[in-house]
Amino acid sequence: MGNQSFEKKNAIKHVSRLKVLSFVLFLSVFAVNAMADTSPIVTGWVEKVAIPEYNLTLKAKVDSGADSSSLHAVSIHRFTKNNQAWVQFRTQDGIAIQKPVLRIVHIKTKTKGTQAREVVELPICLAGQLTTVPVNLVDRGHFSYPMLIGRSAMEGKFLINPNQKFLTEPKCGSVSRKTS
Repeated sequence: MGNQSFEKKNAIKHVSRLKVLSFVLFLSVFAVNAMADTSPIVTGWVEKVAIPEYNLTLKAKVDSGADSSSLHAVSIHRFTKNNQAWVQFRTQDGIAIQKPVLRIVHIKTKTKGTQAREVVELPICLAGQLTTVPVNLVDRGHFSYPMLIGRSAMEGKFLINPNQKFLTEPKCGSVSRKTS
């Protein structure tokens, strides 16, 4: 009987160790999957970006050399609404947008010295990730791409492959109107 009791205690210890090992294995697998889910998405240096709120898709330069993001805007007019500064502008294909002004930034330019620009928040879809990004408004008509995505919008989420374009799709919802 003493021998059976000893074997029973060993069996219980063995089962307990198996439970602990199983739990540790589960946590390890969970941790690896969690880390895989947070790894940055690789984009090209030019990508399509959607602005779902306005059913708009456009090409954007993804630029780690620029801190902030900017959007091509014309007919930019500030006004006051509910005691708050707002701005109205048009995109390159004429879509009228009104947004509250987040702040005014002063951007150094090559030709004009410092330029004051309104900053608004826009929900954008880049590489299947919907994120709200502060963008400054400026006439980008002389640039190849109507939007610039700066590093503050990419931080921790995206890496750029400088040798590639259009590695991702902006699929975060229904977007049908296309522009370049």
